Amino acid sequence: MTHPPFRLFTLLITATLTALLFASCEKEEAETDAGLPDIVPGEGLFILNEGNYGWGNASLSYYDKTNKEVHHNLYQKANGKQPGDVLQSAFLNEDELWLIVNNSGKVAVTDPVSLEQSHVISGLTSPRYMTMASNGTGYITDLYAGKVHLIDLQQKTIKGSVAVNGWTEEIMMFGDYAVTTGVESGQLYAIDTETNQLADSLEVPPGPVSLTKDHQGRLWVLAGGDPLLKSRPVLYQIDRNGFRIRGEYTLPDKEITYSRLVSCPDGKTLYFLGGDVFRMDVNQEAASPEKFIKAEGRIFYGLAADPGNGDVYVSDAVDYVQRGQMLRYDPDGHLTDIQDTGIIPGGFIFLRADQF
Repeated sequence: MTHPPFRLFTLLITATLTALLFASCEKEEAETDAGLPDIVPGEGLFILNEGNYGWGNASLSYYDKTNKEVHHNLYQKANGKQPGDVLQSAFLNEDELWLIVNNSGKVAVTDPVSLEQSHVISGLTSPRYMTMASNGTGYITDLYAGKVHLIDLQQKTIKGSVAVNGWTEEIMMFGDYAVTTGVESGQLYAIDTETNQLADSLEVPPGPVSLTKDHQGRLWVLAGGDPLLKSRPVLYQIDRNGFRIRGEYTLPDKEITYSRLVSCPDGKTLYFLGGDVFRMDVNQEAASPEKFIKAEGRIFYGLAADPGNGDVYVSDAVDYVQRGQMLRYDPDGHLTDIQDTGIIPGGFIFLRADQF
């Protein structure tokens, strides 16, 4: 495809100005945020900034909850390079922080205090999320591979895979199973952690994307829906004593795609995104979600609840190009802090006081 001379000139000017803008932002950030902060369990959290797809500008930030300060580019400062292309998610396992870098097809294993990288697991197709079992195996989902990767946690190597149908997204432990969502297949897959084989599957349409557990150990699955197909989004409750559906809760608007299901510390309240932040009491027989925090023009993208005090953290992607923001709310929904982040903040990892 060719462009008329004026169109090409306009594109070049726009690209040049954008590059200068990013260079200016990086220079200002480097000058005002030198060195690594004191990372103390229970007093802060990591912010995972995806970065722009294909740009390789993902980054890791740290939020000091007490002093209400954000420190940027921690991985780059500790290792002399950025983590890669699209920092999709992370998993904190005692004294190791596993960074899942989607478009780079890798996992970077780092120290959660020094942020120094110790291992890199490469050769993954398009990794998304991770969980770990007591059998010494990690389970990593994938966008394109059609399988869940099995990781030897001791050797930090790929040791096998479990075949599934298409894209798998969030994954978590549920009894003796590593359970993951099949976004395209509309299935919930259960991998037996003793045999590392697919043990069961359960139909939970349309488009299951997100998982959490409540105070009774029940699994909740958010099937976010597909506005193009006008499919009605659903919340499923899965019985803790069997891999079966215990309850279904239809969400109100089929024009919205819902995502980012999380629970509060006591496990009695669920939060999720659907433009705004919604919440729902898991103990009500006829439970119905309510709007909890209004977006008011913001692009809410990431969501988490502090496992310590129940504060709710929401990220704003702004325009998916410039740096985003983190918004902190108390459990009653009152805004208590706003901070700048890196580009496209998508996830939060809390450091519990007993973490390491």
